[in-house]
Amino acid sequence: ANVRIIAATHQDLPLAIISGRFREDLFYRLNVIPLNVPSLRSRPEDIPLLCDYFFAQVSKKINSPPKWFTPEAITVLQAYGWPGNVRELENLIQRLMILAPHDTIGPDQLDFAGSDTDAVVPIPPLTVTAEPSNDTHTPPPGHSLEDGVIALVERHFAMANASEIDNLHEIVLRKVEAALFERVLRETRGNRVKAAKILGLNRNTLRKKCSDLGLDWGY
Repeated sequence: ANVRIIAATHQDLPLAIISGRFREDLFYRLNVIPLNVPSLRSRPEDIPLLCDYFFAQVSKKINSPPKWFTPEAITVLQAYGWPGNVRELENLIQRLMILAPHDTIGPDQLDFAGSDTDAVVPIPPLTVTAEPSNDTHTPPPGHSLEDGVIALVERHFAMANASEIDNLHEIVLRKVEAALFERVLRETRGNRVKAAKILGLNRNTLRKKCSDLGLDWGY
């Protein structure tokens, strides 16, 4: 029969085969021309184009003039983690096309349904600065790792009393690890062996950590 099958998944199928959750023979039947599509959070530069596309599509569907995001709103969208990937962005725009009272949508109108509040607000990049210069008038290049961690902690304190927060140590470590692993995987273009070597981790340990953090392997 003249049949072509297109299958998609966000799971690590080789790992699923090892654990007995996916049939090995089916994997090799499907794995003819694999295409790795990066997650939305790893390509924030695509978000403005996707927003224009989805606004135009929904506008035609509901017969209403399209809306648009302010530059400040785009900045927030590009800093968001997008656990629901492109579908979450599409759903957000559908919701805003119907519920937003004005044609121009600012950051205060963004409603990331089902997401943690701290994921909506951009935090300083988790980068390590160079050694401080003797010139006190020269600002450090970018934000430091400490700045990013402090901003994250302050955000949690702003959302709740300190006595109501549990496992802050684990929360911060998970976010730092997620940022670190995602950056290294982008640098190695998804090469797991190279990423594990750079991080000084066993490949299986890295795979498990990425799975626990909900990170994609493909970049």
